[in-house]
Amino acid sequence: MLSARESDASSYRSISSDLASPTYHHLPRLRPLPPGVRPPPAPTTRKRVRAPAACGPCRTRKSKCSGEHPTCRECVSRKTSCEYPDTETRQVRQKYKDLRDRQNAHEELFKLLKTVSEPDAIEVLRRIRAGGDVHDILSHIKDGSLLMGLSSSSGPELEQ
Repeated sequence: MLSARESDASSYRSISSDLASPTYHHLPRLRPLPPGVRPPPAPTTRKRVRAPAACGPCRTRKSKCSGEHPTCRECVSRKTSCEYPDTETRQVRQKYKDLRDRQNAHEELFKLLKTVSEPDAIEVLRRIRAGGDVHDILSHIKDGSLLMGLSSSSGPELEQ
């Protein structure tokens, strides 16, 4: 006669050998799906999309910012103003754009000085030396009101 321990071990061996054998039929076999029927999609868990930069209030609160513009979800739910600070990259790009605009204005003014008559060029130069803004001078030249506007304006003038 077998002890309880030996009988448990022998029954375990018979179950494990049944599972290993290809003739294991205790589970029902699944039928293939009929043609044209698709299996239901497996449930997927969506990861939270990380915002490239959090807004100021979310940074202060150290909460997760959705990064939506003009107002993120967190600020909408808290009814706070949502402002995104400029990143260092944006600041550098803006400064570069401003410098390019300034350079283009100076180049355009130089080209115009070469083409206008000498008295007009002297008047433009006088305005530049008086501290006039290059963009303002260019807009006056383009409007055609430079000679009239510059001579009658009350801007600072240099003595000759």
